[in-house]
Amino acid sequence: MSVALAFYQLRDMAYLIHFDKFRASVTADKEGHNAISFEIDGVMDKRSISYGRHHEDVNAIKRQTLTNSGEFLDSAHVGDRQIEAALAEVSYDKDLNLFTVVYQGNWDRLCLDRLTTATKDAMAMHPSLAQEWLTLHMKSFDYFARLRSSRVMLISGV
Repeated sequence: MSVALAFYQLRDMAYLIHFDKFRASVTADKEGHNAISFEIDGVMDKRSISYGRHHEDVNAIKRQTLTNSGEFLDSAHVGDRQIEAALAEVSYDKDLNLFTVVYQGNWDRLCLDRLTTATKDAMAMHPSLAQEWLTLHMKSFDYFARLRSSRVMLISGV
C-alpha cells in the first residue's frame, strides 16, 4: 500500500493542471487476490502490483502442476522426456555456484544469493534439495504468470 500512497502523493504534487493524467484502480479476482494498477498519461505506462492472501498463494504454488514454461530447465535436457526425469538430473555445484541442467539465462532467477553457505553445502551434498528449490521456482513462475494473465484479462475487460 505504500506504493499506492506514494502514487497519490505524487498526484497531489502535480497540481490541478496534471491531476487528470493520474489513474489508479484496485481490482480483485475470484481467488481473493488483489492488484493495484496505476499510470500517468504520457509519462508512465500502466503498472500493476499484486497483493492478497499470501498463505493461500504458498499452498496454491505447491499444488501447481510442474511445467517448464518458464524455461528453467535447459531444453536440451528435457526434450521429449517428462519434466520429472529431467529434474532428477539437477544438482548444485557449490564450487561454481550453479545448478546443472538449468538454462544458464535463468541462473539469476534461482536467487542463490538468498541462501546461506550451509544451505548451499546441503544442496551440493543432497541433490534432492536442489531439485526441490528449483521445483518451487518453476511452480512459482507458472502460478504468478497465470495470475498475471487472469488479472490482465480482468483489467482489460476481456
